[in-house]
Amino acid sequence: KKQPLLLLKEFKNLDKSNHLIFVGSGVLEEDLKLVAKGYNNIHFLGFKNQSEMPEIYAVCDVFVLPSSGPNETWGLAINEAMAAGKAILVSDACGAAYNLVSNNGYIFKRNDSNDLVQKLGNFNSNNVIEFGTNSLNTITDYSFEKQCVAIEKLLNEN
Repeated sequence: KKQPLLLLKEFKNLDKSNHLIFVGSGVLEEDLKLVAKGYNNIHFLGFKNQSEMPEIYAVCDVFVLPSSGPNETWGLAINEAMAAGKAILVSDACGAAYNLVSNNGYIFKRNDSNDLVQKLGNFNSNNVIEFGTNSLNTITDYSFEKQCVAIEKLLNEN
């Protein structure tokens, strides 16, 4: 459902100065590595514990979640990447897409290679910094404290 192969296939056609980092492991891992064979700018880090993720977010500019669904209910990694100040590119299958992505990146049509490539091409050295700052500013409204205050307010209204 995460569609890493879609991203990998399209990334191979982009500027070779860019790098793609895959984090995680699963049934598609070997297939992905076969497709990426010979590309020194595509990296596989395997499974990483949550405590290790800040270091990984620190070395990237853009976080991409190309999910096709079904059952991609939210995409919590989007929140994590935003908290790390990263530009965001997600498919419209991610539940968080329309809640969290506006002035901090792009949403592309799930399974649409052309839209994915077009949106990837929109990123540049200037707007990834602005998008990252906007991610940080947006995600501050999603703290546990603010959620508790909102829930308490709703409960008191009834």
